[in-house]
Amino acid sequence: MSHSQNIQCLSNCIELVRMQLNSAASTHPLSSERVISLSRELDHLLNEYTTLTETRKMNI
Repeated sequence: MSHSQNIQCLSNCIELVRMQLNSAASTHPLSSERVISLSRELDHLLNEYTTLTETRKMNI
């Protein structure tokens, strides 16, 4: 998989988890394990995305 494909795949995953988090936050307390778990997963994905895009900028 190319670098740009990795970024696109990660972007799709971020959007999916963001929607799941919004849905969970509307039906569960913000302190629930489900919301916290999704929030952590989204944070992780966003950190990966930032790392990949920063690496790409440095290589251009």
